[in-house]
Amino acid sequence: MLLVMRALLSDHPVYDLPVALADGSLVAALAALPLGVACGGAAVAFQRLLQRASAAFAALALPSAVKPALGGLLVGAIGLCWPEVFGNGFHEVADLLAGRLPTFDPARLLAASALLLFLLKPVATACSVGSGGQGGVFTPAMMVGATLGAMAAAVLNRAASAAGLGATTIQTLTIVGMGGALAGVTHAPITAVALLFEMTQRPALIVPLAVGAVAASLTAKFLARDSLYTERLRARGVPVDAGIEELALRQTRIGDLLDREVPLIAPRTSLQEIADRFAREHLDVLYVVDERRALQGIVTLHDVKEFLNRSAGAAGRAVIAHDVMRRPAALDPKSSLADVLDHFDEPDYDELPVVDAEGALLGRVTRRDLLSTLHLEVLGRPSLRAKFVIEGDDHARYLELPRGFEMARLPVTSALAGKRLGDTGLRRNHHLVVLAILRSDPEIGEQRVAFDPDFKLEEGQQVVVMGRREDLDAARAAIGAPAKR
Repeated sequence: MLLVMRALLSDHPVYDLPVALADGSLVAALAALPLGVACGGAAVAFQRLLQRASAAFAALALPSAVKPALGGLLVGAIGLCWPEVFGNGFHEVADLLAGRLPTFDPARLLAASALLLFLLKPVATACSVGSGGQGGVFTPAMMVGATLGAMAAAVLNRAASAAGLGATTIQTLTIVGMGGALAGVTHAPITAVALLFEMTQRPALIVPLAVGAVAASLTAKFLARDSLYTERLRARGVPVDAGIEELALRQTRIGDLLDREVPLIAPRTSLQEIADRFAREHLDVLYVVDERRALQGIVTLHDVKEFLNRSAGAAGRAVIAHDVMRRPAALDPKSSLADVLDHFDEPDYDELPVVDAEGALLGRVTRRDLLSTLHLEVLGRPSLRAKFVIEGDDHARYLELPRGFEMARLPVTSALAGKRLGDTGLRRNHHLVVLAILRSDPEIGEQRVAFDPDFKLEEGQQVVVMGRREDLDAARAAIGAPAKR
């Protein structure tokens, strides 16, 4: 925000502190240490006051619209006597820096002073924010820190005037107090130092600011585990202390991975039609839905294997989808990955349906999508995983492909038809590894033939290959196959 303001308006600092008053001496840095500790304690007290105020207003048996009005009434009552509590505190901090606002006046106890604002500004902010009114705690926290810094400088002046702690230290500690209070509330000392430097544009203040902000942040963390902001997140169930893996699991929703393109069949679809769909479209799962698209179940290729050889006979006409379907767990699109991981422990399910509140099918999420998402979120790079099945083992297994590699099906075009597999040049010219040949059989559906250099290719077949993306693209262009979209 400050950078945008400087670019659009002017390069003038928010708080115009003369260079001569920006004290970066060793004395100022040493004074910033106890001030930072005090700011950390004040920040935690401010945080607790906001909590108590929010709880008190929440306990009132009043309509929601009345509570902010009551909070505004209390703030207005304070402001009638001390109007300095209004606003974000910019002018009051400027007056402190300029020496126009006293730290404390014993002759006028109720007159506006740094001490009085240090006590009243948090109360006014708690009444406003706790009641549900508009406003934040960012600038009020800095104002509280500024008043504490000014008072600390006044105490140091009186206790150690011989050390040369004059007006320079008062200006510096006011700024250091602002940064310390901000660091204590947010537990973010680097942010506090950077922000106050942007507001003053005085490099000499960086060292005392850093000392005060780090001391305040450490003190606040010692007294309270959470900052003002992380405390609210924790109350909403957000795993604040979680590592990147858990955050990825809890913050990624099933709806983010949803694939809406799903193959559908009706409950009364015959076994013969189901077998034809599996063979023709090379599918593993068909989703059974009614006329309202409500999910009834799924039919997997494994479910109909025993019927495939009989699908053209009586069984193919008598057995329908309703007879062979199974009912897996249906996922909620609002669920997180952490909520559904257990459902994917079942080895028979490589994908699961996603339904809305009425049970209508929205799409599906595959195990491969889930694993690839975790790979991307945690490691910061995409992952490609190939599924394979070992003969005699019904459970699918996954193999992570090397980075930049893909598996693909290349159609046998006229450029390849009639050639021996070893004469196609796929390996020699395009550096592709041939894994298998797929051919369709009207009796038993799709067949997979192991690599054989003497196998004669025919149009309509497919060659399963693995290689780099650029090599696959070049092979498609060479054989006249459509480019991958």
